[in-house]
Amino acid sequence: MLALPRLRSLGLTALACLCAIAANAKESLETLRAKADKGEAVAQNELGCIYENGEGVKVDFDEAAKWYRRAADQGHAMAQGNLGYLYLIGKGVPLDKAAALQWWRKSAAGGCGGSMFNLGLSYKNGDGVEKNLTEAAKWFRAAALAGEADALFNLGRLHELGDGVEKDLAQAYAYYKVAALDYDHHDSKRRLAALLKASSFIIITKGDIAAVALKADIAAAKKPAK
Repeated sequence: MLALPRLRSLGLTALACLCAIAANAKESLETLRAKADKGEAVAQNELGCIYENGEGVKVDFDEAAKWYRRAADQGHAMAQGNLGYLYLIGKGVPLDKAAALQWWRKSAAGGCGGSMFNLGLSYKNGDGVEKNLTEAAKWFRAAALAGEADALFNLGRLHELGDGVEKDLAQAYAYYKVAALDYDHHDSKRRLAALLKASSFIIITKGDIAAVALKADIAAAKKPAK
């Protein structure tokens, strides 16, 4: 049985709006804090990441939540997603899944693919909301277009099983193929191999065509609006 992706922090793993850790940017903690104190949302979010992950400092979820909130209140999508995750796990803030979902919705509206994925997984598992596979598929699709490989995999599974969407092995194949080849997604590689063995030439051909179209959709979604 394949292990499905879990809800996770957006601080280090989201592909659509990756958080830059100050150490990688060769920026001192003091300089970053000075920028954060001046109200720079990007610096505030990065400082939250540092405290959440213990990058050169002791892990301090209270500090992480404080800086995430300051950036989130300014509309910083990454920080909104990170703050939502802290509410999910009850670190630095009270455990509150409703609040987590609220922040993820704000973050998703700001274009954060990681938050879109977390919303999809919440609906898929009925975690904090009523289980709704159709709604899960909607959010996974949005996250997939933002470059979330886990969302591509989950969409593949939904189409393979006919859960919340029409059962379509060619479409499932396409999602697995893009996740496997473009994002090196391990579980997608396994499902892609299984479909290759079990599917007809027609399904594989349709899947290859759908994969090309899917890659074009992802590329188009990444282009900035003119």
